[in-house]
Amino acid sequence: MAKRTVVILATLVILALMAAACGGDDGSTPESTTPSPSPTVGTATPSNTPAPPTPMPPTWTPRVTRTEPPRATIVYTYEPVEQPTFFVPTYTPSPVPPSPTPPGPTLLVTAAMINDQLSSTLAEGSGGLFEAPPTVSFQSGIMLLTLNLLTTPGDLASARPLQIQTAVSVNDAGRLTVTALQARFTDNNAIYDDEELTGNLTNTLDNILDTVTVQVYSVNAPGSAQFYVRGASVSEVGITVETVRED
Repeated sequence: MAKRTVVILATLVILALMAAACGGDDGSTPESTTPSPSPTVGTATPSNTPAPPTPMPPTWTPRVTRTEPPRATIVYTYEPVEQPTFFVPTYTPSPVPPSPTPPGPTLLVTAAMINDQLSSTLAEGSGGLFEAPPTVSFQSGIMLLTLNLLTTPGDLASARPLQIQTAVSVNDAGRLTVTALQARFTDNNAIYDDEELTGNLTNTLDNILDTVTVQVYSVNAPGSAQFYVRGASVSEVGITVETVRED
């Protein structure tokens, strides 16, 4: 009995629910159940609102605008500083030193003395470069060296007269030295420009003059071997040599 009562109650509940679902059909169209679209939410753009100015303190007074005075245009003219005139100082040579005391003897070197040495020194060269050993002679200020040069070495038929002009001076070592001035063939006055032969001959004369000067000095000042030459001059008679003793 009780079981039947429960079944009846359950049936009543189901019928009530179905009636509610139908909503009491009154003949009107049911409302659409399609949901309305949601409103679009926009992104707000911030606006830059300037900050209000900072209020000035009550005691602030604006500065007076300064007006620049007109400026004068200055024109500069450069004047170079006048420099004093430069004068090259005048060179004053030292006083001439006094003559050494006592001076050495004054020597005379003659052509014969030199030619004697030339003959013995250059005898081996005869018949090769020259016909016979050269000889010297003197003019005012010049010593002349004369020889018959074989233009073809060893051929006597090729001999031509050659003259070399030289100057005689004193070098820093206190010795006589010979310098060639010019060389010419005397048969046609043509210039001879073989500096090698000319240089060899003047070097030979240097050594001969040194030897002859020592020999003449030892004759004029025996026992005084140390000396030097302080001056020389050439004349027609020979070379005058001024010496100084070094005791």
